[in-house]
Amino acid sequence: MLNVLVQLFTLLYGLMINFLLPATYGLAIYGEFIALNAMVFLVHRSMTIISEPLIRFTSPETLIYSSLTLSGIVFLAFTFINAVIPIGSPLLLFGMLLSSSVLLSLQALRLRRAYIGFLLAACGLFLILLISSYMNNLSIPLVRLMEVSATIPALIWLIVVVKASDVAPRGAELAATLKLLMKQVPQMLSITAVMNLYMSALPVFLARTLVPFDLGLFKVMTSVIQSATSIFPVSTQALLSSFVRHKHGVQLYRLLVSVATLYFAVATAGLVLLAMVLPKAAPYVALAACLPVFYRAILTERHFTATHRIKPLMAINLVIAFATILILPHINTVETAAVLYATGFSAYAMALVMSDPDGRPPLLTPVLMLLAPLTVDLMRYHAWIGLFYASLVVLGELIRQPPSRAELKLLWRDL
Repeated sequence: MLNVLVQLFTLLYGLMINFLLPATYGLAIYGEFIALNAMVFLVHRSMTIISEPLIRFTSPETLIYSSLTLSGIVFLAFTFINAVIPIGSPLLLFGMLLSSSVLLSLQALRLRRAYIGFLLAACGLFLILLISSYMNNLSIPLVRLMEVSATIPALIWLIVVVKASDVAPRGAELAATLKLLMKQVPQMLSITAVMNLYMSALPVFLARTLVPFDLGLFKVMTSVIQSATSIFPVSTQALLSSFVRHKHGVQLYRLLVSVATLYFAVATAGLVLLAMVLPKAAPYVALAACLPVFYRAILTERHFTATHRIKPLMAINLVIAFATILILPHINTVETAAVLYATGFSAYAMALVMSDPDGRPPLLTPVLMLLAPLTVDLMRYHAWIGLFYASLVVLGELIRQPPSRAELKLLWRDL
């Protein structure tokens, strides 16, 4: 039950930031905020990726000290650069890095109730500030609202973590841990290059070519896709450990692929129907056809990591990330940005699947992956094309024989 609550409140907090915030302040102001603080979000996501192995390298009681030291170094470097070249709000980065350190430590210490309490406090404070700002004609600047709602709960719950972490590491031990972590950084960033680029770094590049309104709209469009994956009953954070510990990891992977593909094909159809019933929602769900491909890429990426296929994963990530960066200067409309997003994930998913001997994709799978970007482009003119695409995805999985009830029970039990 506690795991469900953690998933629920994490999703709720993300939904408020990604949808309630732009709905209240407007896409233009939201787009300006994203453009000014794109580097903050990129640094924060990169630090999240880098810090995760600390759970393996340190004891739960000393993790907070290692995490805070690493975050402090990054924060000081960011602040110094920002004093020379403005790249975002240092206070916002401070709050986000502190929040990540506290949440990581709460997870390591298995303080689930405190974890939920932190999320509740963050959601509550954010909502109070947002309502107060709205009632007073947006009197609180958007960046200030984000700074306060990120920093205050983190500072309060840091006290909880420090009390539970009564064993401070020695200086030599702390230095050894950070040195070991730094050796992992090039590999960790290279195997997540595509996800990091498409989920966090795109606004850094697109801020130069898109007007604030279009940038805000694009951020909401991508948030719809990323939030939809959070509604899937299986947490993406649990996938890697599940593949590693399960004695039949390949079978579990294939079963997850089938279930997730059917699930997200139905989600695609639902979003397309929403756009047909409410035409005003159409721009925000324009990337709906990405959903099955997006999650397939996540699944296969985690499977590659679990089975130690690091070199092919690194090569695929670096090639697609480099190709994307070459194309980005030519993207000057939100429509072309959406097609690029769909194309990037389709190429990533297809490269992973075709390199994966455990996936056994039928011929229809790469065809559907190639069709996803075309569907995203054509849905601007004919929404029903999205329904046709979702039907093809479902048909492709039904041909492969859908999972039985017994298999679904096994999946739920093992995850």
